[in-house]
Amino acid sequence: MTKRDRQQDTLDLVAALEASETPDQVHGLFQKFIEDLGFSGTVILKVPEMGEALEDCILMNTYPQDWSIRYNESGYLSHDPIVRELFSTTQPFS
Repeated sequence: MTKRDRQQDTLDLVAALEASETPDQVHGLFQKFIEDLGFSGTVILKVPEMGEALEDCILMNTYPQDWSIRYNESGYLSHDPIVRELFSTTQPFS
């Protein structure tokens, strides 16, 4: 897939998301988009307010529920290198 194709796919996703009428439609569209990029799951967060728990900032989670429960119960959040990176930069990364 070329960079131009990815850009067009992203614009198509945005248009489809804007036309979505339910959270389930948004979830399905986004899940298909990330799978087409080779990812199995993702979490979308809002930026936490001062003192707000990161777990309370989850807007959408496409990981299996069993994994999410294990992740939270095991305290993986405090050791997650992606979370650390989120708090150390304002630059996009993957």
